[in-house]
Amino acid sequence: MSRAVLSAVLLLAVSAPAALAVDFLVPTGEGASVQETKVVCINNINQCWFVSYIKPSEPVCGSDQVTYNGECHLCVTVLYKKVDVTKLHDGPCKNS
Repeated sequence: MSRAVLSAVLLLAVSAPAALAVDFLVPTGEGASVQETKVVCINNINQCWFVSYIKPSEPVCGSDQVTYNGECHLCVTVLYKKVDVTKLHDGPCKNS
């Protein structure tokens, strides 16, 4: 096999899981509760370690007006830093 073909096969093998990765949905908006967010985060936090390595996250705006690097980053803040925050919307916060 030529080096170019081998490189192409390797690139496809590495990038295919990223195309198949699915983000989980965190409750969104003014009415989202911290408790609901915690439950979703607890149920999905194990995906974060895998997904974050193969798929860059889109920013999300938290109820604390902090822009997080995706749902996984928000969940780490909720679960491990013990901050009561919910997701307001996809995309960066206006003041960030």
